[in-house]
Amino acid sequence: MAATTKARLVRKSEAKWSTRAAILFTLVAAGVLFPMTIIIGVGMLPTAVAFYIDRSPQKSTALTVGALNACGVVPWVMQLFQDGFSWPHAMLILVKSQTWLAMYGAAAAGWMMDYLVPPAVAHGMVLQHGVRIRDLERRQETLREAWGEEVGYNAKHALKVNDLTAGTIAGGPKQ
Repeated sequence: MAATTKARLVRKSEAKWSTRAAILFTLVAAGVLFPMTIIIGVGMLPTAVAFYIDRSPQKSTALTVGALNACGVVPWVMQLFQDGFSWPHAMLILVKSQTWLAMYGAAAAGWMMDYLVPPAVAHGMVLQHGVRIRDLERRQETLREAWGEEVGYNAKHALKVNDLTAGTIAGGPKQ
């Protein structure tokens, strides 16, 4: 029992160490790449909001918004590297209204996709399943014509709890 507790403590201390190392590395990288950090931090705010308000475990809204938001931010980060990687260039990029329109417009497109695509897919699936049901009903009717009524199962003759307790099945032969 003591060995198990000691192993848990070692794992916790290792986890704390790796977390601290990751945080330290991130802070150093953010400090070294500060102009890029500013552009990405400001530009990806809609993704942070989406992540915060998305309650699903898959975080699909945050993923959709984040992917398109990143598409709107990356061109400005590339421009920062091309024009000169400095604090004044980052501020010049952020002062332009077209920068904000591109970054937040891409995030808005992600929000629109998140709200419009799932209902469209669901509607398409309903239509597809409706066609499949009609095809199966036609095949069932063909089988009934060829083999008689005993072959086709009809929803009108579904099992009912009361019929099972009474010892008979609805629509079936009485014993």
